Amino acid sequence: MNEHLIGFVYRGLNATLYLCGPPLVLVVVLGLLLSILQAAMHLQDQITPQIIKASLIALVIYVFGRPLSEPLLELTNEGFSFAAFRF
Repeated sequence: MNEHLIGFVYRGLNATLYLCGPPLVLVVVLGLLLSILQAAMHLQDQITPQIIKASLIALVIYVFGRPLSEPLLELTNEGFSFAAFRF
């Protein structure tokens, strides 16, 4: 049972990383580019980059949300079936 639980937690962490990784990488790269652009243009505005980054996250989740969340959904179903089987 402990091996199954450890494997389940390991797959859960991998699924979470798979879900959060691509939007996080895109936002970090975009934030770096926006920071360089702001420094080059001497802009002091802080709200514009936040709006752009939030919009990018929303777009990535809207476009790629289903394929990215599939492993997490499968893991959730497996967890519920395992809990129902044990109790």
